[in-house]
Amino acid sequence: MCEMDYETITYESGRIARITLNRPDRLNAVNKTMIDEIVSAFKEAENDPEVRVIVLKGAGRCFSAGYDLGPGGYKVEPIVQEWKAMRDISLDHPATVMWKLMKPVIAQVHGYCTGFALDLVGGMCDITIAAEDAKIGQQEGRGFGTLALHLWPYLIGPQRSKMLMFTGEFISGKEAERIGLVLKATAPEQLDEEVNALAEKIASGPPELIAIHKAQINRFYEEMGLWGVIASFRDLDAIAHLSKVATELFELAQEKGAKAAVQRMMSGF
Repeated sequence: MCEMDYETITYESGRIARITLNRPDRLNAVNKTMIDEIVSAFKEAENDPEVRVIVLKGAGRCFSAGYDLGPGGYKVEPIVQEWKAMRDISLDHPATVMWKLMKPVIAQVHGYCTGFALDLVGGMCDITIAAEDAKIGQQEGRGFGTLALHLWPYLIGPQRSKMLMFTGEFISGKEAERIGLVLKATAPEQLDEEVNALAEKIASGPPELIAIHKAQINRFYEEMGLWGVIASFRDLDAIAHLSKVATELFELAQEKGAKAAVQRMMSGF
């Protein structure tokens, strides 16, 4: 095992590569550096012949609390620049890169999983296993924007997708398993063991056939128009970022921190 040198993640190579979001003091809030480093780590694993499976997880108390909205974090640009930013992110987004990898990716979710994190585990990764007490939801949808890359309508249907987006409610890992948003929920103390066992089982299979199986199943969604849907999600997310509510919340987050902005958002309008 060797560990690559990154600022916001850790990367461990091996038969099972492990990518860990590593800003635990910020609840693994995602910034531009982390986005770039996740993409780099995915590509590193893809090009390493030793790697057969990739596990994506978070350090500390949660998988990820979404975008870094505080001072120095995500900042909305004027309309054309914002649309371009959303376009560029979606073209080389970790979720897009992950989808196109030949190697399978297992997301290991504990604690909060919201915002950007849902782009990663909301269907774009191959398999998601969560702790039963994980808190999964699109709270940012109450005021900051919408998800840019996800398969919720395919996985859980339009009504549940809308309910979660409209309300910003969190559901537990156990409930996420029940409705099909994650493959399995397990006791928190067994999460590592559960993920490792599945990763080892997959890694014992023939890599060429596993790559073909992944491509075949992914192509099913692509033929139904996945990339066109994602392009429209990107455009709608850029529009959402420039709404009056989102603009005010982004400004509040920059001035007083993400916690103040989230409290304002969840207090109602």
